[in-house]
Amino acid sequence: MRQADQVKIIGKAIGRNLHWDEEPFEEARDRLAQEFGDLELAEYIMESWQEFIDKPEPVTSSVRMLTGRDPRSFESWVLDHAHEFR
Repeated sequence: MRQADQVKIIGKAIGRNLHWDEEPFEEARDRLAQEFGDLELAEYIMESWQEFIDKPEPVTSSVRMLTGRDPRSFESWVLDHAHEFR
């Protein structure tokens, strides 16, 4: 699930029309480089994160393996935590 879709689900849960705006690559890279003090690390992180814009991280079986039960959906989690987004 893309981050933009997640934001829409959160908005629906709290009764607000929310949207996702991507920070320009160069601005985010420069901000991270300043925070970490390492431009190469910032570029590596940004290149990794950039892939998640259109291709979300893969779903794994970790929750099932660790807890013995199926994971909850993002929508279910948001509904349980909607008060934290208000």
